[in-house]
Amino acid sequence: MQMSFSHNIPDYDLIKLVGEGGFGQIWMGKDALGLYRAIKIIRYDDSKSLESYQAEHNGIRHYAPYSRKYDGLIDIHHVGIREEEGFYYYVMDLADDLYLEDQVAEDYQPKTLRAYLDIQENRRLPSREALQVGVEVAEALAYLHSENLVHRDVKPENFICINGKWKLADIGFVTARGGKTYVGSLGYIAPEGPGNPPADIHGLGKILYEITSGNEVVDFPECPSWCFDSSEEADLFRDLNKMILKAADPIAQNRHQSGQELLEDLVSVLPAETELAQTTQGGRDWGKCVYAMLTLTMILMVSLYVRMIDDALAEAVDRSGEARIYNRSRLMNRDRTIKNFEPSGTSVADSIRMTDDASAKTVDWSGEAHIHSFTRPKDRDRIVGKYGASEAPITDDAFP
Repeated sequence: MQMSFSHNIPDYDLIKLVGEGGFGQIWMGKDALGLYRAIKIIRYDDSKSLESYQAEHNGIRHYAPYSRKYDGLIDIHHVGIREEEGFYYYVMDLADDLYLEDQVAEDYQPKTLRAYLDIQENRRLPSREALQVGVEVAEALAYLHSENLVHRDVKPENFICINGKWKLADIGFVTARGGKTYVGSLGYIAPEGPGNPPADIHGLGKILYEITSGNEVVDFPECPSWCFDSSEEADLFRDLNKMILKAADPIAQNRHQSGQELLEDLVSVLPAETELAQTTQGGRDWGKCVYAMLTLTMILMVSLYVRMIDDALAEAVDRSGEARIYNRSRLMNRDRTIKNFEPSGTSVADSIRMTDDASAKTVDWSGEAHIHSFTRPKDRDRIVGKYGASEAPITDDAFP
């Protein structure tokens, strides 16, 4: 693509025109930090009417508040309006390179689902990879539908790969559920028209048919001949095809009614190893929740430990206070005792001396009793030896 005109986008250098459609051009630009971004420019002169010129702006207005709340939606970094120059623009993440993934080359080509499909053998993806694409796209639609929004133009060109993850793009038609404007792309638009979640599901069902079968979207619901083979690939395709037939049913009531319903069906047929990969790689939100729970548990445990220490210290302080009160009470009792002695004319020293004398006498009496009881058995032995054992029994009355 060649540069058809020049624009002055503040703080960005426009490098290359990478996409163009009926509602504007997409440029690869570089910001002041050297980061590459995608910049979509919508010119009034390229629009058929004022209504079509404003349509993209209305879509951005509905979409931008949610763009950073969910990982499956493309981020809107900035929106600018240049009324005097007759255009407005918005800045988004740049898609991965079609061949070099996260590297930006001079011949950069954005990795849209359409471009990625076109370079595959037989223009189809392996069923497992197609299933993973379907899960990521259904997750994005499920979030939009949960916020009462619809995309209205679900097709392979409007899904881009950023950092290895497929995301919704071209958000110019995003609007609140129930929009009456008839927009979309032939082959993917629902028979009843856009504006409700089942219509978005219809488009996704057609995409899944196209990327799994290798057929054109107009061939739906014809299956490829290899799907009847006895192989793991054919088995998975048949399981997936049941959901595709439901999602792309021409009758709206027969389809999945939201992205969440389709997502649950798709996840139910994920092979075990794919589920594990999704859990460890794509399920980052669960990892964050587990980490947050562990962090909260540690904080609670530390808080409980600190509380226990505070309680122990408080109890120790209470006991120390009780001990001081007890000692003070004893001192007061002793003072009262001393005062009671003084009126009788006996000094405190005399009272202490009298107490010591009484204690000494008690000790003397105890010692004499001990000596007396110790000598009594010896005297009894001497008496028995003197009179012989035949004599009458000797009682304690024989001893003084």
